[in-house]
Amino acid sequence: MISEGTHYIKRRVRSGAVDAHPTEPAIVVNYELDAFVLGENGEPVIGDHKECQKVIHLKSLNSNTDCRALAKEVIHKCNLIHETKLYDVEHLIYYLQTRSTANNKIKEEKNQLGLESSPSSIYHICGLMPEDKASLAKIDEYIEMLYDDMPQKVRGSGFILKVTCDKDNLEELSSSEPTMSALARVLREEYRKSFELSSNIINIFLCFSAYKIFHKMLIDHKICLLCVEVLEYELNRYDKLKNQIVSAPRESKQSKVPTPSKLPVPRSAPITSKIIRSQIPISASTNSDSRRHSASFENVKQTVKDKTQKSLDTNSIKTGMSGISARSPDELAIHQLRRNLFKLGKNQDQALKGAVELIYNLTIDKTMEEKVVRKGIIKLLCLLLDRTSTDLLLMSIKLLIQLSVYKEHVDKMKKYLVVEKLPKMFMMKNPSLENYTIKLLYNLSFDVTLSDEILKVGLLPKITELIGTEENSELVCRLCYHCSMDDRSRALFSHTNCLSKIADLLLTFNQYNLILAALCTNLTLNERNSQLLIAKQGLKPFVQLAIDTSDLMYFKILHNMSSHESLKPQFVELIGHFAHLVTILKDIECIIECVGIIANVNVPEVDFKELLESNNLISWMVQFVNNACKPNQTVTDAQLLIEVIKLLGTVSKDENCGELLYEHGTIQQVINLLKNQKGDDELSIQIMYLLYQLMCHPITGDYIIQNTECPIYIIGLMHDPNIRVRKMSNYCLDIIKEFDETWTKKIRAAKFCWFNAYWLNMMKNECDVPCTKPKYDHNNEINLYSYAHQAILMPEDDFMYDKDDNIEIMSTKSHTNSSRPESRNLEDRFDYELDAFNEEQYNIDSYDDDISSIGGHLMQKFTNNIIHFTE
Repeated sequence: MISEGTHYIKRRVRSGAVDAHPTEPAIVVNYELDAFVLGENGEPVIGDHKECQKVIHLKSLNSNTDCRALAKEVIHKCNLIHETKLYDVEHLIYYLQTRSTANNKIKEEKNQLGLESSPSSIYHICGLMPEDKASLAKIDEYIEMLYDDMPQKVRGSGFILKVTCDKDNLEELSSSEPTMSALARVLREEYRKSFELSSNIINIFLCFSAYKIFHKMLIDHKICLLCVEVLEYELNRYDKLKNQIVSAPRESKQSKVPTPSKLPVPRSAPITSKIIRSQIPISASTNSDSRRHSASFENVKQTVKDKTQKSLDTNSIKTGMSGISARSPDELAIHQLRRNLFKLGKNQDQALKGAVELIYNLTIDKTMEEKVVRKGIIKLLCLLLDRTSTDLLLMSIKLLIQLSVYKEHVDKMKKYLVVEKLPKMFMMKNPSLENYTIKLLYNLSFDVTLSDEILKVGLLPKITELIGTEENSELVCRLCYHCSMDDRSRALFSHTNCLSKIADLLLTFNQYNLILAALCTNLTLNERNSQLLIAKQGLKPFVQLAIDTSDLMYFKILHNMSSHESLKPQFVELIGHFAHLVTILKDIECIIECVGIIANVNVPEVDFKELLESNNLISWMVQFVNNACKPNQTVTDAQLLIEVIKLLGTVSKDENCGELLYEHGTIQQVINLLKNQKGDDELSIQIMYLLYQLMCHPITGDYIIQNTECPIYIIGLMHDPNIRVRKMSNYCLDIIKEFDETWTKKIRAAKFCWFNAYWLNMMKNECDVPCTKPKYDHNNEINLYSYAHQAILMPEDDFMYDKDDNIEIMSTKSHTNSSRPESRNLEDRFDYELDAFNEEQYNIDSYDDDISSIGGHLMQKFTNNIIHFTE
């Protein structure tokens, strides 16, 4: 009570700091207020001190607001802020403006993902109303509620969840061992009894799992394994209700029709029922009554029309009720089960999402990851992919991505058909869900079986649509690269719209993209893909890109394109660039690709002699072949040698080029390579093809057959284990027989001994004597009985050629997964078709002279040893 001598109250205000509001677009002004009651002499009698705050809401603040002007307005209207703090206020307003823009962006992203929830509950809290308040000070009361009946347990867990939503309370709660133990015990014992209770407790532990510091505490209470058990129980409950719907009896929606009798019907019985006609005699209506009857008919028709309209109006109002009342009891039961299933699934989604997210957070520890895998988490996650909740699907795929790093886990995913459940993720039109699905598919695509499964379920068009997008563009290219490893899968890319995108990215992308170039290298092995790749901009931009960058991958792309017959004419006017690059490039791998491109363009429009001379390519090849005869070659040199021999085989089709090689002495060097090569079937095939082309010309053919030992080496390869080598050898021997009759007899004798070696050895009683590979003496005479061992080891079916065999050479290696173009097809190279064995090879009578010189004494011995039976 104020005394009688007091006069007035004095107030003094001291301004303090100015801060930004933590959550709202507002400025908080701190100030101190001193109040004094003054006495008669002006001295304070009673005083009080108080710290106060004033909140200034900036309702007009947005991204376009002028911060300086708004700061001046705030200072002008609020006398608690001095003018000297103008720059401080302006800085705070700018900070609030930036924070507001960022929050709006996050909110928009959440809206797109379907993650935005009401601000009152990030987690769905069961058992509480929105206006219920929770306090950390009452945590003991909430724990006591967990020991009460089920509604109180749910309510108590809801209050604890509200407390844990504030991250500032987590550390204090985690230090309370009774609280954590009680929550873990209630979850372990009661999750089968109440879904709401288990949902609240899982979300409580989820708040802790967001911080790594609390992981050990959660692992000690076995929360992660408990969540797996909850997942399994809830999914089994859902499946059980779903199976009830499937197994429920169904009645036909149509009205029941009596089953027709199966008893025989007498022939005299009428087929149709008798039509009931009017019983009014016709004569009853006279002419005089015609007008009356007509008027009556019009009235009846109008009455029927009114009743029909009224009936339609009534039915339109009571459609739902009439539909329900028309259902049978079984249909109503099924309908109710479906409603219950939908409601259960909707209620489960939030809790299951929390359980999966908690497991995802705790499986950073690899030991815990192994434990949950043994508990069957992969099967449960694959079952969750059948749900429709975006949040739940997103979290499940995240956990599957984390588990798919290990092959053992991928094998389990394969068992539960995970790939078949992923196409629907692209139908939900959710960018984040699509990106995480791409990551999962990429991890799974390392398995060949799952890579094929991705193509079977029709995911390729969905994947290729994402090529060129800002997010995960490189990952999409990597996934496409894995899907383009075999010929069948490459062909599927031609049915998508991705090839034009890839061409644009390859030609316009500022930075080099190795994955994109590797994808193009695989795709261009298919002819249709190559056509679509250059359909928009042509071949020249790709050639120019390869020349400008001198990059190996671009040369590989062009090399693959040049192997297709439909694209070879487009290389004719550009082939000079590659011939020039061969002589100036330093990278030997790029040189290999350029030489291969020239070798593939075997079309008549190319003047190879001018090409070789104008670019000094002939001197380069001659020098390289001469150096190749030297020992100690590297692997790269061997690859380049094969490509050079291919190129020589292509240019030697031109007689002028063949003479050019003869003048430079290249033919003898090539024959020496054939003589000295050891076990390289690819090189043998290429050299024999080159010699075949040269033997087709008179000058070079006469030189090879008459002046070199080439025929002897080719005869030796006639019995090579590789069928392609044997085929090419037979082609060359046919040319040799046409040139020289002497070699014809020797070749016939060699073939006879080969095909009859087993019989000849029987005649000599040498079947048990091992034979070696045929050798030739210095007089070029053939060892006639040295083929027995090979003939025994190699059955006749292995070396006899069928008349309809496809003749393909140039490669002895499988090209299933290779980035190298397939070898030449000799059916395109030759003008005739080789019969497996012509008549002279089978007709022994034509070989009388040869046989007499080969083994006449053996025939005599065989005749003398015939046993004659007496009559």
